[in-house]
Amino acid sequence: MADKPADQAPSNQPAPPAFGQRRSVIFGKDSDTIIKSFFGSSATVALVVLTLITIFLFKEGASFVGLYHKSLQEYRLSGLEYVDILKEKREGYTALTRYLNDIRAEWINELKDKGYSQTEINEAVKAPEAKALFMGYMRTGSDLRRFIKEKMDTAIEIRDLHVTNENLRTTLDNYAQKIDAVGSYNYKLNDEDRAQFILRLNDSISANSLATERNNAYRALATELRNGKEINTEERETFLHLLQERYESLEKTIVPVDFQERIHEVTNEQERYADILHELDKAIHAVLQNADQINFDSERLTGRAQRFKELNEMYLGGMPEHKAKLADWDQNAPLSISKALGAFLTGRDWTTASDQQDWYGLLPLLSGS
Repeated sequence: MADKPADQAPSNQPAPPAFGQRRSVIFGKDSDTIIKSFFGSSATVALVVLTLITIFLFKEGASFVGLYHKSLQEYRLSGLEYVDILKEKREGYTALTRYLNDIRAEWINELKDKGYSQTEINEAVKAPEAKALFMGYMRTGSDLRRFIKEKMDTAIEIRDLHVTNENLRTTLDNYAQKIDAVGSYNYKLNDEDRAQFILRLNDSISANSLATERNNAYRALATELRNGKEINTEERETFLHLLQERYESLEKTIVPVDFQERIHEVTNEQERYADILHELDKAIHAVLQNADQINFDSERLTGRAQRFKELNEMYLGGMPEHKAKLADWDQNAPLSISKALGAFLTGRDWTTASDQQDWYGLLPLLSGS
């Protein structure tokens, strides 16, 4: 074997590792290039998708804010907002009732744990002083609940009548457009028109049961239309007449709502409400006197009963502020689009299909609740 040339000294550098060598994988591109291209294109696609989603949300959100603004206006004009102020005291009373019932339930459980028989437990919780507290307190709020329900039903009726009118006006607009179209002989009737023609014929038959001869003709025509008969000029005039009849019939069902007038049905009994609150105050104080007469034989329950009395004093002490809030309520207070948007952005409730008012909030939307 020939000796190596003297000027070629052996290399001391190690050979590069196999995984560090670039290899052609496909179309002359190495794996690093393919990976970079893949993730680069994926990021671009993600940005495009996010941009489209953002545009869609802004588009839909714009119409949502407008509809929510309209809903809040109706909520105020109908007096439902006023009713919600009334309900603040009802809800406070309900919370106190739950607190008292919880004391009773805990008392029963403690008596069971002490080995009392069911008869002995009944004697304790149904003693005159106990019944005077637990049952008496539940009765104190009956007039309050009844009054608020009356006002809530009235406000809902006003709001629903207005919404019904709005829906009817939309329907009338659709009928007006259809009448204009059918009245123009440049307009070609389509399958939807045919179906509506048949519907109007059947409705006319039902509404005019004594017009035997005409009804027989309408039944025959409806059958022919179902079988694909071409609509001639005379029949087109019949369709137009039936559409106009339906328009006039719907128009008569609209009962205009004067919010300025109807609101008095919701707000006109503030003196009666003040009397109810005054009687509630007296009744609660009378009932609470029984709390000290009950021997719970439990330091914890005695403490809770004392706390219950304190909570009631706080509840009753808020009556003047509550009445002032009702007096200051203004049906005509402006409600701008920005306020509707703010109500959504700061809203903590998401309530739909409510018979009173639907509420929407950003926080429950983001949390998925």
